Amino acid sequence: MLHPESVLMGKKATILLRPNILVNGRKAELTMLKNCKVELYSVNFIDNIPITQSFTNLRVSPSEEIEVKFQVPPHLKELKAVFSCEVNNITQNKMIPFTIEHSFNIVSNNSDYTIFDLYLRNTNGKYEIFLLGKNGEPLCGTNINI
Repeated sequence: MLHPESVLMGKKATILLRPNILVNGRKAELTMLKNCKVELYSVNFIDNIPITQSFTNLRVSPSEEIEVKFQVPPHLKELKAVFSCEVNNITQNKMIPFTIEHSFNIVSNNSDYTIFDLYLRNTNGKYEIFLLGKNGEPLCGTNINI
């Protein structure tokens, strides 16, 4: 899960992952997952150069999500998270690799003439509305009607 409001250039965003594993349709213990890692692939809309970030040695727990925090690059167009791990197949006595990926829809106003947008943030248990420009700069002294 990735909240679109957290995808602001230059800020830190968090992706939450909750893996589970099924064996014959039944939930299995997450301790079976070994060598868990996440790779983030991002592309910007200026030069389409892909950037890869790796997060290794992730701890998997049935009671909490895996948090992957990353710096939002400038002009983000595409973001894909790839979770991979190995599972010990007891009957074959070998480790079997598993991979799953998810692409996130990055909503951007860079293809239109809008130069600002409203963002809702939860700060210390209180919700605030921010009016920010395309580069994430605050637009002070502007009247808005909600």
